[in-house]
Amino acid sequence: MSTLSTHETYKLLKKQLKELISVGSLISKHTSPSALFEGHSWTVLKLIFLKLYVEKIYVPIIRKRYTNMFYVDLFAGSGLDQFEKYKDALIPGSPLISCIFPERGFDHLYLVEEYSEFAEALKERMDFVYLPEKFSLFCCDANKIYSKIIEEIEENSRAHFLAFIDPYAFEIEWLTLERLLRSKVRGDFIILFQANRIAQNVGGVLSGRIKNPRVLNAFFGDTTWIKFVQERRKKGEKITNAVLEYYIKKIMCSKRRESVVERIKVPLFRKPRCYFLIFVTNKTIRNNPWMEKVIELKELIEKGDQELVDSIISELLGKPKSILSYMDSEED
Repeated sequence: MSTLSTHETYKLLKKQLKELISVGSLISKHTSPSALFEGHSWTVLKLIFLKLYVEKIYVPIIRKRYTNMFYVDLFAGSGLDQFEKYKDALIPGSPLISCIFPERGFDHLYLVEEYSEFAEALKERMDFVYLPEKFSLFCCDANKIYSKIIEEIEENSRAHFLAFIDPYAFEIEWLTLERLLRSKVRGDFIILFQANRIAQNVGGVLSGRIKNPRVLNAFFGDTTWIKFVQERRKKGEKITNAVLEYYIKKIMCSKRRESVVERIKVPLFRKPRCYFLIFVTNKTIRNNPWMEKVIELKELIEKGDQELVDSIISELLGKPKSILSYMDSEED
């Protein structure tokens, strides 16, 4: 049960969005205006989760306990997001968030972006905010470079890494994720799981509309997902829930150490549609006392939605919408 009121959520999200838009505006003034990644109101929520996690939780804890700290972003984008409805609201993408906001941050960032136009723009923006020797940028398919990245990280003693994995849907193959999960180096993961889009394709396979499930097999890493989903469907479970549980089950089985997994449900433009952030960390001897902060962060993100974020952006751009009208619509 949420303990945050709508007004409290509004204030907290507004503070984060104000910081993001301020940084995005600065970057846009000093770098090329091209190759802006098209974002949406719900895009903000996953970026706020990442920002607060690296800034308030991950870096302060890991910096005290490990000598070397790395960031891995397999779908890095162009470094700057623009909103279709709010052209003046530019916010930094995940790579820039991870190097700008935490104090005494990562020793090295590994960034992968397959599209050359985005990769070139990201390089320019990273050069503006970070030392070139502190990051590596690869313009290629993440599934072809992951091994090189994790092997380089594993060469370091007392190392820890954070992997932010944000595909459009199926672009991360299971073999790629599994290698990172099985690394001898401890790591935390924030994985975007497009439950609705995945469920639509799974439904197409089950109905016979999609004849070749090759992409789904590569995504799940096997073919047993079909039987799993079919059995869950017989029990009346939705496909979205079934595929999410199957994926999480595989994650937990693949980790070298006992894990703690948390699902963050991010609402989309039309309820009950949503995507999930799957947060994965290693279980500690003291049972991860800092997870309380992650749960608080989860609550903040799950309380957000498109209308709330739209209202905040409008207010920050000087075109305020009334929060009272939003709260009234929530009560209806």
